[in-house]
Amino acid sequence: MPRLQTRLTSFLMALGLALGLAGCGGGGSSSSTPLNVSPGVYSSSANNDEILVVLVRNTFDAQTPNWFGLKFTNGSADPDFYAASISNIGTSSPSGTSTKYFQNISNLTRTGTTSLSMPTETKLSSTVALQSDGQENANTLTWQTDTLNANQYVFGVSATSLTGFWTGRWSYGAGSAGSQNLDIQAGQAIANQSIGSNCPIGNAQLSPLENGVNVYSVQLSVSAATLCTAFNQAAVSFKGLAYISASPISGKTRRLNLMAVSTNGKAIFYRGDQ
Repeated sequence: MPRLQTRLTSFLMALGLALGLAGCGGGGSSSSTPLNVSPGVYSSSANNDEILVVLVRNTFDAQTPNWFGLKFTNGSADPDFYAASISNIGTSSPSGTSTKYFQNISNLTRTGTTSLSMPTETKLSSTVALQSDGQENANTLTWQTDTLNANQYVFGVSATSLTGFWTGRWSYGAGSAGSQNLDIQAGQAIANQSIGSNCPIGNAQLSPLENGVNVYSVQLSVSAATLCTAFNQAAVSFKGLAYISASPISGKTRRLNLMAVSTNGKAIFYRGDQ
């Protein structure tokens, strides 16, 4: 009987050890299928920094970015601006080699690469690797952003949802202009408006980009003007994206975020509420 007890005890100990190793990955392997990256609007807020990411499948053309990342550092109203053309969206590891970084306090543009993944079904991870530009060393940053939910982000609307006066702020590299109205009617910005006080807006068109998702395509031009030093007194054409979310400002209900880049290394951003 003692010998039987000893054998039973040894068997149970061996079984427990085997199960423990299997649970920890020993004696075998387990894997999960990486999630495919989904287009959408994502955001995060931590340590007084706000990050916004917009990703769509297709834009106007190959020269227009389909991924935008905006970082408002330490509560700043003007963001650092990142843009990239991402390929293979809908797979588990889309990436883009034509990333551009427009630093808020500078007119300089840096280049690099961007890669995306989805750690969870509602979280997007964006990794931007910037090259050295002779003034700043190469560096890599990674953002974890969460998809906006139905209380934050309006789905399935038309260009008429943009209609009206938006009161907000233009940011354009080394400059900004606060407390500016942007008047939009039926998806078009009304004439006689400007970015700042000296850069007149020419043609502007905003239209829904994807069915059922409140992301708009943006085409906007700034006319040549002698006093428009922000854009070197020249005419500039911008293309990008815009979306509407819930406004955090008391007395306001909606917020417009508009972001666009030009082929000659300029970037603009408008945030307005109504």
